[in-house]
Amino acid sequence: MPLLYWAAAGLARWGKYAPFAKKVAARSKIRLYWDRVQEIDPMYFYGGAYRFFGGYYALVPPITGEQDVNKSREMFEKAVAAAHITLRRKFCMRRLMRRTKRCGIGTFSGAFCRR
Repeated sequence: MPLLYWAAAGLARWGKYAPFAKKVAARSKIRLYWDRVQEIDPMYFYGGAYRFFGGYYALVPPITGEQDVNKSREMFEKAVAAAHITLRRKFCMRRLMRRTKRCGIGTFSGAFCRR
């Protein structure tokens, strides 16, 4: 499991900074890796698969048809439940929520932000 998780994390990190054409080409592979991580053990590394999909569903371009703020919130809530909530993780989630709200993607409930 650790090898698959960290390969998926590394590939996702690379995809975040890759040129657009390479990002599009690697999208299906990144998604395949994370789907497998979630299938095997979504709780690995403090709910890492849930954290990934929380960001994925919030930030994936709308043209893909996979953008879903409600699903993103659900994944982040599972990540919070999966592990103790650290200050850094809480900060990252709030930053993402503000970003999605600022971009007009949707809103997260205030109650979720205060956890």
